[in-house]
Amino acid sequence: GKVLPQFEPRPDSQMKMHIAQSEASWRLHIKRGELARETGAFQDAVDCYTAAINVNPSYIDSHSWPEAHWWLSQALFQLGKYQESLAAIKNFIDISQAFPDAYGFMGTLLYLIGNRKEAIEAFEHVMSMSSNTSMQAAENLARAYLEEQNWERAIVNLGYLMQSNEVPDDLKFMHAYSHLILGGYENGWLLFDEALQFIGDPNNPHGAQYLRTRLGKEKK
Repeated sequence: GKVLPQFEPRPDSQMKMHIAQSEASWRLHIKRGELARETGAFQDAVDCYTAAINVNPSYIDSHSWPEAHWWLSQALFQLGKYQESLAAIKNFIDISQAFPDAYGFMGTLLYLIGNRKEAIEAFEHVMSMSSNTSMQAAENLARAYLEEQNWERAIVNLGYLMQSNEVPDDLKFMHAYSHLILGGYENGWLLFDEALQFIGDPNNPHGAQYLRTRLGKEKK
């Protein structure tokens, strides 16, 4: 019989077919990673997200949200692999610089590995991106500056944080203490009184009077 010529797809058809296959494979890896993460199988999640990135590492064609890098970073974090998690979130930021949460997470990782200077820079970047409205970034910066004993910058970020209705009690204390350490006694004692309202016993050894005595300043 007559031999029919074999069909040879045109180059553009081959490209579209490859993209479609890559898209399907990428989404399958992402879904498997999600299921693994939800069940606490974080190493399996890492493997799935890594496979997704290997299928389509550049995200040029159709993936404006580089979610595989994001979730890879999160899974590595859960495994305590902070350096690897940091590398993954930096890859995320290399692809897209529009998400404040990525810089916040990068700052957290930098802080955990002991790179406080770069961590503070990352948190400050989040604050600038949010026009000083990110309460999480304000808290992160306040804690970082308190660790550095940079009382002025701590007060600035504690001031932002105090606009929130949910301020940790320890930071209320530190807000007052930062004013006192800089000589702002009037504001400092007022803030201490506000922070200690929940303590009913005026003789509590951790109350305002005890702190005033330790610091050598009585309230006028």
